[in-house]
Amino acid sequence: MKKLGYWKSRKEWKRLTEGMNSDQVTRLKQSLSQGDEATLAAIDEIQAEQREALQAQGIDISGTTPEIGKHIQWDDVLSMAFRVIDFDHNGTTIDLDTGIESVKAKSRFAPYGYLLVESPTLNQPVGLPIVHNNDFWLAASVFDDPNVLRHVTSGERELLVTYQPEKTGKGGINASMAHCLHFALVPSGTLDKYYADNKRMARPEPELLFGEFIFNGEISVRLRA
Repeated sequence: MKKLGYWKSRKEWKRLTEGMNSDQVTRLKQSLSQGDEATLAAIDEIQAEQREALQAQGIDISGTTPEIGKHIQWDDVLSMAFRVIDFDHNGTTIDLDTGIESVKAKSRFAPYGYLLVESPTLNQPVGLPIVHNNDFWLAASVFDDPNVLRHVTSGERELLVTYQPEKTGKGGINASMAHCLHFALVPSGTLDKYYADNKRMARPEPELLFGEFIFNGEISVRLRA
């Protein structure tokens, strides 16, 4: 669920407050006039209360990972910057030395793979399906190359990704044949610095992290010093 900057329409306010009782909604409204930090604190507190209420009913959601495209709409994450935590091949095979043509999915009815991602704009990690072979190759060029991955596992760098199709359809779904994920390998802490300017939670500026979006021709993970 998004945290900041999305209550400017009735639709988004309804989505934000869904499941809250009247006392929680009142507290959230009061926090809006106290600044972003107060609002974040109020949302975190309310979400903790909701988790406790579910656990009291015997419902444990701690092991549940929401998936974009199923539990979260694509247009809710459009242009959002994520930090990649993990990469699931989902049975897809690849030979990095051969190139993108070597990407072979286990099924044409399932995503090539999944990324586990996190962002200050979300309250928990979420699953990001990889639906284009080019995007799978880009992710594998980091996670399947030990010489590159060691920079991430050592804490020296972090891999960022954003969902930005060339064209979007209803609900933000990719309406182009081109790939739709863009990656950048950046110094650790870059994502937190990017979102330190809270306006970017409502008005993303992904080009600051990923550069000009390239949809055709040679694509690569952007390396930022």
